[in-house]
Order: sequence, then structure tokens, then C-alpha cells
Amino acid sequence: MNYDENDNGSPTFLEGKKDPKKTKTTFFKIFVIQKYCEKPQLIEGHKHRLRVYALITHDHKAYYFEEWYTAICAVKFDIKSMNYTSLLTNQDVNFKLPQQIKGTITHCLPMKQTLEHVTVDEKLNREIVKMMFDSVFVDGVNKLNPKNFPGTFELYGLDILYDQNNKPWFLECNEFPTTEGRGNYYFAPYEFRLFEDMFKLTIDKIFPQPANGKRLGMKFKFLDFPDDQNLWTLLADYTSQVKPASN
Repeated sequence: MNYDENDNGSPTFLEGKKDPKKTKTTFFKIFVIQKYCEKPQLIEGHKHRLRVYALITHDHKAYYFEEWYTAICAVKFDIKSMNYTSLLTNQDVNFKLPQQIKGTITHCLPMKQTLEHVTVDEKLNREIVKMMFDSVFVDGVNKLNPKNFPGTFELYGLDILYDQNNKPWFLECNEFPTTEGRGNYYFAPYEFRLFEDMFKLTIDKIFPQPANGKRLGMKFKFLDFPDDQNLWTLLADYTSQVKPASN
């Protein structure tokens, strides 16, 4: 369990007195205990996990970004190894190590190349994202925006791990997601297109252009997708489930 960004997989104990030089102790009223996946899906012997992007808009609509990628451990997986670089797909852990698999970019593999190695169920990926958003609309309230502030939208990064039976497991949702490989030929246009298409669904609708105006700016080419195609796919519309904001 990670306690903060500097732990890099060091153990965190939920209760009890531990040696402060070796571990950290913290207490939770509510917590989830998750068993480690001992038989993950592997790419050429390396553990990996998917990064999927999701969006909730100002008008309470949930979207799924068409292109995902996978992050790969720099060291081959060994459940008995004490070398955490064989177990953790976090890029902050792996970035200084050499690339081991052809086509990887900062230890990440694009969606198309990933599917050349392993089986990933796109339908289940989308169901996981929708499940997460379904859980935050409760009793007419969007728990991500409980006071229903107008013009509020948010981007999330979901991490999904597949096991050796090609079954997906939802690991976590990141509130402050990043793309892993800044500035290179895949992730630079990936990031530009992700945000550009997100702003078309949010900023452009919150601040619509005048009747005699036009939208200025660049076209962000990404892979073989048409420039005019928005890569965010609507998953669910929760508008009717949210109570109007009170004055």
C-alpha cells in the first residue's frame, strides 16, 4: 500500500506500533484491504496495467477516452522477488531503467501495440468506468461536486490490471492524472488531443462562441483519428439524477 508519492511501494500499516525507521503507521476509520494479484497478465514476462482516462462534465455527463495505454514494469515479474521494480508499474519507479520491450515509450506501450501482445476487454473497461461514476451519484447529489457548482468538470485517470485469465481488476482512480511520456511522438499529441477534445465538451459549451464568431486554434492530429472526431465517448448522462443547485 502506498502512503505518499515518496514511498514507492514501501509498506504502510493500518494499526499497531511499528519501527518508525522501516515503516509508517497511519489510522483509518474506513479502509479497503486488497489482496495482491499473484498471477497478473504479462507482456513478455513483464507485469503491466492499463491507464484509462475518464471525464465528468459540467452538465453531469460521463465520458471515456477512446485511446488508452499500458504502463510496464522494467524488470520481469517474479512474485517471490523483493525487487519492487518487478512488481510496481509506477513510472516514477521505472523511468531510469532501460526499456525491455520493443515499442515501449518511457516504459509505456500504446493501445494498438498492447493488443498485439495480450487480450484486453474494451467493453469491461468501459463498464468499470461507468461503475465508478454510477457510485458517486447518490440521492440526487453528485458526490464529486456535492454543492453543484456551475461550470465544474474533472478529468480522472483509472488504473486497471488484468490477470492471467484476462479478467480486469480496478486498482484506483487518480484525481490528478498525468500522461507518462511528455514531449515524445506518441504522448505529446496524445495529451494535446485529450485536452483539446475535453475542452470542446466543457469550456466551449460553458462559454459558447458568439453567433458571428468562430473557433480559433490548432488542430491536434493524433494517430489515424480524423481531426474532427471527438475521442471522448459518452458513457452515461446523469443530468436527471442531480437535484438543481440551491441558491
